[in-house]
Amino acid sequence: MGTISDSNASILTINQNIPIHNIASIVISLDLSNMHNSIDTLINTIKEIDGTSRVELVSIE
Repeated sequence: MGTISDSNASILTINQNIPIHNIASIVISLDLSNMHNSIDTLINTIKEIDGTSRVELVSIE
């Protein structure tokens, strides 16, 4: 959440599924209107967080 906050994006929702084999799937909805970095930069930064296995952009409006 700190990485998202540092980019000036706002978290709208967080949904977490039940962990399977100690891995939980999380979907985060963001408001990117005030973000000062590109979405690619944010995705790459999140990918570098320890414990992250996959980051995927589902859609953008």
